[in-house]
Amino acid sequence: MVQKAKEAADQAISVGPDQFEGYAARAAYRSNFDWDWAGARANLQRALELNPGDDRPHYRFASLLLKLGLFQEALNACSRTVEINPLSDEGWRTKGYILIAMHRLADAEIPIRRSLEIQPANPRNREFLAELLLLQADRLTR
Repeated sequence: MVQKAKEAADQAISVGPDQFEGYAARAAYRSNFDWDWAGARANLQRALELNPGDDRPHYRFASLLLKLGLFQEALNACSRTVEINPLSDEGWRTKGYILIAMHRLADAEIPIRRSLEIQPANPRNREFLAELLLLQADRLTR
C-alpha cells in the first residue's frame, strides 16, 4: 500500500505538473515513510510556489518544519496558514503545538482555544488543550 501511495503521488505530478496536490502528496510520502526531509521540503516548497493562496501546503510545510525542529520557521508557516484560512482548526491547533514546543505556554493557549472554538467536536483539539493545561499546571508547581 505504501508503494502505491508513492506511485500515485508520482503519477499525479506527471499528469498535472502545475498542480500543487501531487507535490504535497509526494512530500507526505517522503516525510512519513522515507524520512527524506530534504525531498519533502523541496516538494512542499514547489507546492507553495504553485498555490501560495491555499492554506493546506502552508500547514503541511509548518508540520514538516516542526518535525525538523525549525520552530520559528514552522511558526511563520503556520501563521500564514491561519491568515489564509482563519477557520482552519488544524492550523490553529498546530500553531499552538509549535508554541508549546518553543516553551511559550502562555502564548499557546490562544491558538489552541481558537481551534476548539472552530471545531469543538474534534477530540484532538480537546486533547491539545488538556495537554497545555497540564504543562501550565506543572510549570506552576515547580
